[in-house]
Amino acid sequence: MKRFGAVILAVLGAGLVLFGLLFLLGAAGKTHRYLVAAVSLAAGGVLAGLGIRFFRQADRITPAWLRAEILDMARRHNGEVSEADLRAGLGRRFPRAEKVIDRMRNEGLCRQRRRGVEYYYVFEDMLPRLTVRRCVYCDAELPLDQQITSCPNCGGSIKTEIESLSLSKEGHYSMDE
Repeated sequence: MKRFGAVILAVLGAGLVLFGLLFLLGAAGKTHRYLVAAVSLAAGGVLAGLGIRFFRQADRITPAWLRAEILDMARRHNGEVSEADLRAGLGRRFPRAEKVIDRMRNEGLCRQRRRGVEYYYVFEDMLPRLTVRRCVYCDAELPLDQQITSCPNCGGSIKTEIESLSLSKEGHYSMDE
C-alpha cells in the first residue's frame, strides 16, 4: 500500500512539473503565468521527490531486500553475524528482518548459535575454510607441506580434510594459539 501511495505522489509530481513547463512555454511575457509555472514546477519537484523517496523506503522493507542485506552482512562478517550487528545495521527494520531470518533458518540457510549472552547467525556456506592434516587415532595435527603417510607420534593413518572456522564456537581457531 505504501508503494501505491508513493507512485501516486510521483505521478502527481510529474504532472505538476509538466503543467509548470506548459505555463512556462506559454507565458508570453505575462508575470502571473511565470508565477504559476514556478509554483507548479516547485510543487511538482517536491511531490515527485517525495514519491521516489517513499517508494525506496517501502522497497527497503520488503522480505527480498532484507534477505539480500542480511546475506551481504553475513558475507562481510565471514559467514557469522551477531544479532547485535544485525540490529545496528538494519535499525528500525530489524523487527521485520526477524521474520526473514526465521524463514532462512527454516530453509537451512543459517542456524542460530549462542556464545555467552550473544546470539550469532551462522551461514555455513560462507564460513572460511581451513585445510588440516590429522592423525585419525591420536588427533595430532601435522604439516601439509610434508609427504607423510603415517603419524610420526603413533603410526596411525593420516587424513586430510577441510574444516570450517567459526568464531561463535567455544573452541575457535586463533593465530595466537
